Amino acid sequence: MIAVSTSLVHLLLFFHIMAAIVAFGPSYSFPIIMAMSRKDPQHMVFGAKLIHTISSKVTKLGAIAAGILGVLLILAGDWSLKDNPWLLISLLVYAIALTFSILVQGPNSERMVELLSAATPGEAPSAETMDLGKRLQMGGTMLGVAVMFLVLLMVFKPGA
Repeated sequence: MIAVSTSLVHLLLFFHIMAAIVAFGPSYSFPIIMAMSRKDPQHMVFGAKLIHTISSKVTKLGAIAAGILGVLLILAGDWSLKDNPWLLISLLVYAIALTFSILVQGPNSERMVELLSAATPGEAPSAETMDLGKRLQMGGTMLGVAVMFLVLLMVFKPGA
């Protein structure tokens, strides 16, 4: 590990927190966007496209930036994973959540946009669309819980 100035650690911490806020903050509005879209079905495609765009362009990039900054922070802060189990657990939860987001949620979100774009206006959603919507909702809930768990670990640092 590299010991560096406290100023650099604070700067990295600031950017790490900002990246997390930018990445994950907007995702907590997704249930509201979809609820409004369901009430006004003519806007369903727009709602799905909006969520997909925010997820793929803001959330994913911000999450990757937060992860990189977090690793730099660990190195700059000279923290040992062996002595800080909360940090090791955080890294594992982050890696699992990011992998799930990229490999499962992303493609499912893209497929939802395709399905809704191809649907006939006024027609009831297909079984595939309904099933995919449930999977996206469950995946989003799991990712939201993972982010809240990460915040709890970062704030309270159990065992440190």
